[in-house]
Amino acid sequence: MSIVSIVIPVYNNSVSIVAVVEGIRNSFKERINETAMFYLVDDSSNDGTAQLMNDEFESSEDVKLILLNRNIGQVGAIMAGLSKCEASGPIVITSADGQDPADAIVSMIDAWRRSKPDMVVARKASKREPSESFHRLVSRFYPRYPATGFDMVVLTGDFAFSLRKKRIRFLQVDMLRNAKSVDYIDYQKLSRSVGRSEWTLMSKVIYASKFIVFYTPIMKWIGVAITLTLLGLLIFK
Repeated sequence: MSIVSIVIPVYNNSVSIVAVVEGIRNSFKERINETAMFYLVDDSSNDGTAQLMNDEFESSEDVKLILLNRNIGQVGAIMAGLSKCEASGPIVITSADGQDPADAIVSMIDAWRRSKPDMVVARKASKREPSESFHRLVSRFYPRYPATGFDMVVLTGDFAFSLRKKRIRFLQVDMLRNAKSVDYIDYQKLSRSVGRSEWTLMSKVIYASKFIVFYTPIMKWIGVAITLTLLGLLIFK
């Protein structure tokens, strides 16, 4: 069996990251005969996460730490992790907050093994989250995108490495736009038991703005409106 690479972007997750890694390790031992290699990417945390991971995983052969010297955001951290993975096996992207159940990761890998699509997406069951309206908007423009959004995904190694050559603004949409084949599993996202979300209102506004500007026809509409206005000024001046 090839190695399963597991990329986890980490930012101020000192209270959850160790349990997340242990949970995935245990699920692998119980359910599948796979070797996992964790790529933990610390996005310049300020709560001691980097030191904790150094202390906890320094002697772990199945953990590689990537410590960024400045905060570059979740997408940048994920791409930094992908750049270190092996291309020979599947690559899992999951979160460090403990809300993605380890069993769902195993289910994604099982689904990937069956047909080896470019992507296996874990669709979240609806929880009436505040962001659900945004996810529904995205799915209107990109039907492959689940209406409840997604955080966890398994990528074929070669496809993951091809993404490094792309300009990535909205990772989930960019992956789906470039994937030739996509499969899905459904899962129930867990409630947050420890820590707090670092996903601020401003972060959400910026993320939504990027999608609207770069992934919807709004810029074309604005361009047409400006062109018509200029033509009107030239004709009727």
